[in-house]
Amino acid sequence: MVPKKSFVSFFPYLPHEDRWAKLNFDRASRGNLGYARIGCIITNELDEWIAKRAKSIEPMTNNMAELEALQEGLQISLNLGLSKIIIEGDSQIVLNKIRKKKTPNWVLNSKLEEVLNILDCFVDS
Repeated sequence: MVPKKSFVSFFPYLPHEDRWAKLNFDRASRGNLGYARIGCIITNELDEWIAKRAKSIEPMTNNMAELEALQEGLQISLNLGLSKIIIEGDSQIVLNKIRKKKTPNWVLNSKLEEVLNILDCFVDS
């Protein structure tokens, strides 16, 4: 059973229309299809923290957990009213899937679609 612990911290920040934020996301797991935790940190253009999040999730594959972490960070960014965001992560597979907007892995397609729908809410630069 996965512990139900999670936390979210927000720091005072008022987004300005020409300012940007950076979302760093990652996951940690025990094995590929093991218990996992996800986390994200959102910083402003001065590298000051705006929000951070960490939580336990159900067992899933590494790539699915990476997408879950990205989705969590994007949703927080959207809730904060951010419109310009730089995404930074260490999973080349996930980042390439987002750039190409498709994946040959049908298991990841539904999660990728959810992430892409959230990404559509941000300004392209």
